[in-house]
Amino acid sequence: MSYFPTRILLATDGSEDTLAATRAAVDLAGRTGSELHVVHVFEFIPVREYAGVALRMRSPMELEEEAQRTLEQEVEDIEEIGGVVADARMRLGSPAGQILSAAREIEAGLIVMGRRNL
Repeated sequence: MSYFPTRILLATDGSEDTLAATRAAVDLAGRTGSELHVVHVFEFIPVREYAGVALRMRSPMELEEEAQRTLEQEVEDIEEIGGVVADARMRLGSPAGQILSAAREIEAGLIVMGRRNL
C-alpha cells in the first residue's frame, strides 16, 4: 500500500510564484510515479465604471487566448525539466472553486500551487 498520491494537480497562473510549485510537483510526480495534471484558471471580471469613466479591460476572448498560451507555456516548461503531463486543462471562473472542481474530477490526491505575497 502506497501513501503517495496517484494523481497530482498542479494549479498554475504563470507567475514567478508558480516556478517553485512546478518544480516541486514534477519532482514529487517523478519520485512517486504519480500522474501530473495541470490546471490554469482565469476569471473574467466585467468592465465597471470608476468615477464615471469606464475602465478599459481586455475582452473575454483576449483573456482566454492569453490563458491558453500560459497553460501551453507551463506544459512546455514542465517537459523541459523532465516532467510528463498527463492532462492540462484551462478553466474559467473562481480560481479556488475551479481548482477544487478539477481536483475532484481527476481524484487528485494532492494539489500543488505557488503562494502569493499578500
